[in-house]
Amino acid sequence: MHVLVLGNRQGLNKALEKLNVSYTLLVNQPIKFPPKRAQVIQVKKFPLKKSELEDISKNLNDLNINPTHVIATIEAAVLAASFLRRHLDCRLSVHSVIKKCALKSEMKSYLQKFEIPMTPFILPRLRNLLIGLGISVAIMIVDQVSKSSNSSNSNSTRKAKVQKPKKVVAQNTSTQNTSSSLVNNTSRISNRRKSSLSSQLVGWQRNPFNSVALSNEADIDGASVNMEKEKDIEKSILLKNLERYNVEIVAEFNNEKIVLIDSRRFRQGDYLNDEILIDRIENDQITFRNGSTTVTRNVGN
Repeated sequence: MHVLVLGNRQGLNKALEKLNVSYTLLVNQPIKFPPKRAQVIQVKKFPLKKSELEDISKNLNDLNINPTHVIATIEAAVLAASFLRRHLDCRLSVHSVIKKCALKSEMKSYLQKFEIPMTPFILPRLRNLLIGLGISVAIMIVDQVSKSSNSSNSNSTRKAKVQKPKKVVAQNTSTQNTSSSLVNNTSRISNRRKSSLSSQLVGWQRNPFNSVALSNEADIDGASVNMEKEKDIEKSILLKNLERYNVEIVAEFNNEKIVLIDSRRFRQGDYLNDEILIDRIENDQITFRNGSTTVTRNVGN
């Protein structure tokens, strides 16, 4: 009895040596630690063609090896072992052996008769696959959570940016309230001036001045003061509204000056917003108009 083993398995080698069965290894790769009680034949690939089978048979005859059994220990040698059994007239596998090799349940029941546990070669691989699947699912969940948190943060920042003009409106209303209070104060001051002038003329027997002219002059003075105060207040309000705009640079294209404000291009006569008009564009300053009120701002501020 002599066994031709295709491939190298230390477990099978030890079992054959324990049973004192002679064997020969036919391998397609070099063996680092070849068994001492076996002959080793190395080929480039396991024989599948007729010419390759004849070469193997010739090598075995030269070595005086007449195998009675052929066993394949690796998957790549299964088909070659089947051809060699027929070419060398070795013992063929019966249907029961083929069934045991094809069906896992048949092999398990056969090994249980001899109280031999079946090697769970599939379980570690399946466990590793399940672990990898769990890790990938966890990473996907973390990515989704991070994306949702980033989107919520961006939405909150956008809301904050949208709410900024409301603060400006509140400031404008507050400045308008202060302007109205200032107008009231100036009117009170003008009325006091009128009463003081009239009180100074009470002790005279005859008023050397025309009362009508005096009242008209007082009204004109008060109106001029009110107009100047109102203009100053309107200018301050316009300047306050222009503080949130950045006048960056003035450029000239085709004999037409263009100003860049907050990275937006404006020409002379364009509206900065619904109320403020760009009245004049010069090299170093820009004139803005809101109604009859005009103010200038330097370029770069």
